[in-house]
Amino acid sequence: MLISHGARMTFDRFSRLASIPALVFCILAYTVTCVQAASITLLRDADIEQGLSRLAAPVLRAAGLNAKHVRVLLVNDSHFNAFVVDSRTIFINYGLILKVTSPEMLQAVIAHEAAHITNGHLARRMQKLQSAGTAAGLGLALAVLAAAAGASEAAGGIAIGSQTSAVRGFLSHTRAEESSADRTAAGSLKSAGISPQGLVDLHRIFAGQEALSTANQDPYMRSHPLSRDRIRAAEAFVAAYGDNSTPDPQDQYWFARVRGKLSAFTRSPKWSLRRATEETHKDIRLMRQAIAYHRRNDLKKALTAVNGALAIRPKDAFYHDLKGQILFENRR
Repeated sequence: MLISHGARMTFDRFSRLASIPALVFCILAYTVTCVQAASITLLRDADIEQGLSRLAAPVLRAAGLNAKHVRVLLVNDSHFNAFVVDSRTIFINYGLILKVTSPEMLQAVIAHEAAHITNGHLARRMQKLQSAGTAAGLGLALAVLAAAAGASEAAGGIAIGSQTSAVRGFLSHTRAEESSADRTAAGSLKSAGISPQGLVDLHRIFAGQEALSTANQDPYMRSHPLSRDRIRAAEAFVAAYGDNSTPDPQDQYWFARVRGKLSAFTRSPKWSLRRATEETHKDIRLMRQAIAYHRRNDLKKALTAVNGALAIRPKDAFYHDLKGQILFENRR
C-alpha cells in the first residue's frame, strides 16, 4: 500500500548514492548541506513496484540484465526524470509516470536507464571525475554531474567558476553517453518485442521546450542531446528496422494500474473520481474510486468500491492490502 496517514502519504527517506558527484563532493568538503541536497524520498508501494517490475522485466532481459536483481523504485518528485545510481537500481520520478501515456513510453525510459548500466557509463563517469587535474576541475565535473543527476540544489552549491571549456568537454561526454543509451535502448525494445515508437513519443514530449531562448543557447552547455536530434535518431531506427510489435494486454493492464493507483493518491479525489470513469479495466476503475472515497473520508463508498475490485480479482493480495489500509485508517 502507499504508506499514508489518514488521507496523507508519508514517504521513505533514501540517501541518494545517485548523486555520486554530490556525495563525493560532500566527502571532500565535509558539508552537511550537500548531504541533505543529495537525498530523495521514495514512494514505497508493493502494488506499484510489482507493476513496474512486470513492465521492466522483458526490457531488462533484452538488455542482458537479470530482471530479478534490478529494482525499479519510485521517487517522490513531480518532475519528468529518471536516473540510475548503480547496476541494481533504476529510479523513476512519479511525475514521469503520470506524464507518459503508454506502456511503451515507460518501457523506453527503463530501456534507456538500463543502457547506462550495460554500456558502462557509471564507471566511466567516475573515471572522468578522477581524471580532473585540479580541485577546480573536480568541482566543475561534480557540479555538472550533480545537475545531470537531478540534484540541482547540490549543483548550485558547488562553485563552478569560469572554466567553460572544461564544462563543455564534460558535457559533450555526457551527451555522447545519452545518444549511446538511446541507440542501445532502441535495440533492447526491438529485441523484447516492444515498439521502439515509444522512444520517439518519449522524446516528442520535450520537442517544444527548446523554443525558449534558442538563439542564445549553447548546445554544448546541455547534458543531453537536443530533443529534435534524439527524435530524428529514434525515427531513423524505426524506419531502418521496422516495427512488427503488437501491444501486450498485460503491459497495458499493469501500466494502467500503476498510473491509476499513483494518480489516485497524488491527485485530488475530485479529479480521480471524474477520470476513473474513463478507465477500461473495471477493477482498476473501482480501485481508483476506492482510494478517492477513502481520501474523502467516505468509508461506505470506499469499501463498496474496493469490495467490487475484489469480486473481480478475489485472490489479488494488493487489493486485500488496500482494503486493510482503508479499514485500519478508519480505526476498523
